[in-house]
Parts: sequence; C-alpha cells; structure tokens
Amino acid sequence: GLDWARVPVPVTPAAHYLMGGIVTDLEGRSSLPGLYAVGETARTGVHGANRLASNSLLEGAVFGARAGDAIATDAASGLWPAEARDGISPV
Repeated sequence: GLDWARVPVPVTPAAHYLMGGIVTDLEGRSSLPGLYAVGETARTGVHGANRLASNSLLEGAVFGARAGDAIATDAASGLWPAEARDGISPV
C-alpha cells in the first residue's frame, strides 16, 4: 500500500463538473425545437459564475421533472418539428 506519511501524493487540476453549454429556458427547451437539456449539459442561468457544491443532484431532479412535463406538453400540442414527431432523422 501507499504510506501517505512518507510518499508525496500527486495532485493535479482536473475538470470534475460542467457548468453547461446548451442555453435553455427553465423548462429545458433549447433554441432547436425538440431538443431539451437538463443538469450539467444545460445552461439555465441559475448558478451565475460558479455552482454551489452538491447542488447538481437536486438541480438534475428539479429541472429533469420540469423538462419532462414540458416535453409531454410540447409533444401533445404539436410544437415539435415533423422530424422529431416522426422518428429519427439527420440533424
């Protein structure tokens, strides 16, 4: 095993979370009809410059539920493009 008292432990910077990149509204809708994003893939604007520690699990649950409701509503109302309604198509 490693003797932590005698052997230096290497420490290096690493990216361990993402602040999102897909701009969404508070229901997870993006600017591309039929594309929704939640959690660490979405930039909702709720965090500012940095996220609070341990908030990502709760954020995923809350915004996942909101996006799920929006997806169900949008699908039923016909707001999705034909490609999204009819199945898989090239992007």
